[in-house]
Amino acid sequence: MLRVALTGGIGSGKSLVGEILEELGALVIDSDQLAREVIERGSPGYEEVVTAFGDSILSEGQIDQNWQPLSLMRAIYERN
Repeated sequence: MLRVALTGGIGSGKSLVGEILEELGALVIDSDQLAREVIERGSPGYEEVVTAFGDSILSEGQIDQNWQPLSLMRAIYERN
């Protein structure tokens, strides 16, 4: 079985290429989608992240997708 990793910057066409590969019969695992599912509202991951970093990371009850790693590092620094 051939395994391929598709990487690229924001807006580089990864999703489009993934859709094309799916149409051609490939099994596509979207790590961005998996990451969103793990922290969906009501999931154990959601509760752990909100407990660790507080309500400031929420937007309309959901974890803000624009919450960046720098924000994570700042939150960790401020907690210590």
